Amino acid sequence: MNRLLLTFGLVCLLQGLSAEPRPEFALTGTVPASVRITAVKTEANVTATAIKALNVATVNSAYPGLIGTKTQIEKVITEFDTKAQSILAAYDTLLAANDGNVSGQFDAFVITINATITYIATDASNVTAELGVFNYTGISDELTDAFERILTGLIDLRAKTATVQTGIQAAVNSAGSATVSADILRQFVPLRTMYDLLRAASNLRSYLPLVQYILTTTIENIAEADKYLMELETLLSTGVSTESGKYADDIQRIANETITQLVGDFAEENMSAQAAYNEIPSLTNIGTAPSFSRLNSAANRLRALLIPMVLSPRTSGTELIFARISRLLTSRIATLQAGFRVLDFPLFKQLVDTLMGNDEYGRYCFQKYKELGKGIFGQSFDTAWQCVDNEYERLEYLKTTLGLMVDLLAFDYEDVIDQVKVCNTLTNGDLNNCVSALANFYTNLFPQTANKISAIYELAAVEAQASENRILICIELVYIQGTVIEPQKISDNLAICSRDGPKGLD
Repeated sequence: MNRLLLTFGLVCLLQGLSAEPRPEFALTGTVPASVRITAVKTEANVTATAIKALNVATVNSAYPGLIGTKTQIEKVITEFDTKAQSILAAYDTLLAANDGNVSGQFDAFVITINATITYIATDASNVTAELGVFNYTGISDELTDAFERILTGLIDLRAKTATVQTGIQAAVNSAGSATVSADILRQFVPLRTMYDLLRAASNLRSYLPLVQYILTTTIENIAEADKYLMELETLLSTGVSTESGKYADDIQRIANETITQLVGDFAEENMSAQAAYNEIPSLTNIGTAPSFSRLNSAANRLRALLIPMVLSPRTSGTELIFARISRLLTSRIATLQAGFRVLDFPLFKQLVDTLMGNDEYGRYCFQKYKELGKGIFGQSFDTAWQCVDNEYERLEYLKTTLGLMVDLLAFDYEDVIDQVKVCNTLTNGDLNNCVSALANFYTNLFPQTANKISAIYELAAVEAQASENRILICIELVYIQGTVIEPQKISDNLAICSRDGPKGLD
């Protein structure tokens, strides 16, 4: 609105001034339609100034296509401003001229027009070609279309300017000086000639806003794409790490519970074994039996099997194996995370290239699929919860199983005290036979008890290793699902959208 008011005000002002004779177009007097032409020039300058003020924000993501497009757009802005200001300045000089040097004044104006024509035919074509390297044909095609219209307008303006120049030169020649009467001017420069120039200038001015629109939307797209890529980088570096830490905590929690339970269960069994060991020498009668020392030795071996300090190295070893599960889980996710390159990921490149290169449906399709694209981090990393949930359940079952296995150890020695007390009531040969039988039985049994204890630790270690393998394989499969299978679905639909638009079958 302000721009329209400004233009309208300038036109009114210039029309008001036109009532007074003033020098222009190398004459000492006024040329018909010059006020209208000047008003068009003023409007064109408004657009040219707006284009000059355009600013392409810094590309933080380092995406080559965005950096390259920024460079080319900045070239267009700079060159456009240079050529536009040259033409406008040359027109101002022509308008103010009153020296009768028609050829000199008009030629200077035409030279600036020719320079712009040359720029569009050469340098501007190079700019659009550079954009085509990134397959951003939408931008290059639009700029080419806009420049071709401007080129047509410049050629027409040059031709109409030449016609006016010829007429004014003839008028000066007829009058013999720069002071030309209205009749002579009308004879050689009829209104049609000036209004043809006005029409050419007006058409050219009307072509300029399209360039402003193309540059503005491209700059907005660069900023939008760059922001999107940086958001993905942030999400990758922060959100994933947070979630993987939670997964590791869950696995470590059940692992710690398993080890704690194992230690506690063995401690209880140690108390039972210690009680049996203490009970045997307290019964004085069986101490007289020749086989007592063998029985006492067997009881001592049982006690030694379950002493916490004796079990500690094996418990610590098992604990380390359990700790590997959460540690390797975190490490594997971190490795996958570190190996993920946002700028190299096909779907993200496709999204950015669709936004930048497909001006028909690019913005729409980018907006339609950008959040789904961002969501693949959930499918690639966050959904490792599936692996954690399944493995947590298995480890809980293992914890229960290990507890039951420790409980079963008691069947090896729960009757020791009762059996010894029975022997203690006997005398002579019966006592010795009884103690000898117990000594033989437990001497053979307790090594098997030792094997059972070993089996418990071995089962814990083997299952922990299996758990580690399962969870790592699961994470790989989830990652493949998230970074290959799901993105391909989005990619296929994005391609359909960019081709067919909102009515596509994506």
